[in-house]
Amino acid sequence: MLLNAVFLISLFVLASLAFFLWSGFLKLGLLWAKARSNTWKEVFVTTALCFAWSIFVAIAFGYCFTKTPKTELFQALLQSAISLSGGLFIIRQRFQTGIFGAFAAWLPTNLCVPILLLHGYFVWRPFLFQSYLVPNATMAPTLIGPHHQSSCPVCDSTCRCLAFQKMHRFTRLDPQPRQMICENFHVSSHEPSAKVYESDRFVAAKFVSPRRWDLMVFKSPENPEHTEVKRLVGLPGEQVYIEDGQLFVDGLRIERPSYLANLQYQEIPQHYFSPHGSKENPAQLGNDEFFVLGDFSIHALDSRYWQHGAPGHSPFAVPRSNITGVAINVYWPWSRIRSLYK
Repeated sequence: MLLNAVFLISLFVLASLAFFLWSGFLKLGLLWAKARSNTWKEVFVTTALCFAWSIFVAIAFGYCFTKTPKTELFQALLQSAISLSGGLFIIRQRFQTGIFGAFAAWLPTNLCVPILLLHGYFVWRPFLFQSYLVPNATMAPTLIGPHHQSSCPVCDSTCRCLAFQKMHRFTRLDPQPRQMICENFHVSSHEPSAKVYESDRFVAAKFVSPRRWDLMVFKSPENPEHTEVKRLVGLPGEQVYIEDGQLFVDGLRIERPSYLANLQYQEIPQHYFSPHGSKENPAQLGNDEFFVLGDFSIHALDSRYWQHGAPGHSPFAVPRSNITGVAINVYWPWSRIRSLYK
């Protein structure tokens, strides 16, 4: 709860900074455009209306349209154009200016963009929080990329599988059954619906030390340019192995938290080499090494299957230096908004 409060306070501070910067530059723009007498109260109300309009447009686009590589640029330009036209209309009506006067008043407000970008690049992103887009299904159902849904035949909850590479809101599917995983971690094989649901977007805290069962964000030991998120199960100095779907640490079975009670770790079928962290091949972690697993383990290339580790480390290990944060909240789409930090 404390971490979520810190995140919300940080968001409020950032939003307040954006609001007052935009208001200040709008005030300058109105003076430049020689608009009628404008008080700070009028400027603040106008800023609030413009922000509300932009937020409404963003939500409407996110809810009504699915982004694809082919349409993403067009949708972004269309969204910007609608937001801008609405903002100019609000300024024009509030201060009784012409269209060129409204544009001249709006133009200086763009100066707040580089200021906020610099704040994000030098303060927010490296020290506080960073957002990520989920590309795959290795952490399903907790986190998942573009996906199809269906109903679980075991518990009737929603189950999910990764969508085909060609994303479209409605697309034809291969009629063959697909392996899916539900909210209660039941894995089943059946045909999903045709609709493609968009990827989860989540926020990670940079200043939090990861604990066992946290969703740890890290640079891949095999490819440091690639960022991954997996569930942390093995801590420095421990010996880890999986047997009958259960986690064992230093020879003792580790009880999972209640929200993971039904999670069973399964091997990828017919993989071309024996996994690390099996009873026959336990993973012995060093003093600064961590062991991670995917929730949809039957489809997860995690610590068990890495072949090349970071320099000076075992193939299965995530070095402490590779850790970039801990996932704390899903913020998009609306239907999936929730806390990840238990």
